[in-house]
Amino acid sequence: MKLKNKLLSIVGAILLSCQYAPAQAQIVDNSLNPVGVRLTLCESLAEFAEGASNARQNGVSYEFAVSVAPKPRTQAEKDVKPILDEILYTAYQLDIVDGAYGKAYLSNEFSKQVYLICVGDYY
Repeated sequence: MKLKNKLLSIVGAILLSCQYAPAQAQIVDNSLNPVGVRLTLCESLAEFAEGASNARQNGVSYEFAVSVAPKPRTQAEKDVKPILDEILYTAYQLDIVDGAYGKAYLSNEFSKQVYLICVGDYY
């Protein structure tokens, strides 16, 4: 429940900051995505959440993850940076699970929750 409330407050801030269209409809040029696929804001946040959780599950230290996190270059990236920081912090609050399947499952579920909260489809 604590995680859900934290993510709700993060996504609430995102949604309030969007001026022209719903967050799930805004296409962003995502510096987190090295492949160059254009993703919506919510998809980008979910992808970042999964990567952060995978890093946590595979033993990457929080300090290292923070040090290699993307640095904002534009105002839009600066606006999203606190949200990414909070997602990273929340991912590092998750327990580390055993087994490759468990790690992948947990990371995928964390990603889904971030996405669902972002698009407003949470309960």
